[in-house]
Amino acid sequence: ITERFNGVLTIRNLCVDLPNRKNRNFNYGKTEYFPDMKSICEILNHSIARTDFIIGHTIHNDKRMLGYRVNFGNTRILDTFDVSGILAEKPRSLKKLCEKYKIPLIGHHCGGDDAYATYLLMVHMISLISE
Repeated sequence: ITERFNGVLTIRNLCVDLPNRKNRNFNYGKTEYFPDMKSICEILNHSIARTDFIIGHTIHNDKRMLGYRVNFGNTRILDTFDVSGILAEKPRSLKKLCEKYKIPLIGHHCGGDDAYATYLLMVHMISLISE
């Protein structure tokens, strides 16, 4: 979220090689640019306030980075990193989990694509726990 491309912060679909991928099609969403971290945090706070739960991978890292600027309140968090601890020997990276459960991970480290793969992974892992 805090990486810069042409002096602008990006909240979604941040790629390590973003200049080479700016016209790339994503599985989810489109790249959006924001002028500063304050704008990003305002959008996140507004979205989280209207949300019952958040699905993600290693959300503890996002929470640590965002700190006090984003209020997660009582929003329930479903984290594939944590759920993998129930199913696997130890928590794993998103890439390793997707490989293990044969979930397509196209465009790894692009926000929208990682979010899409994380959603598919969570649905799969919940089905395994339910069995």
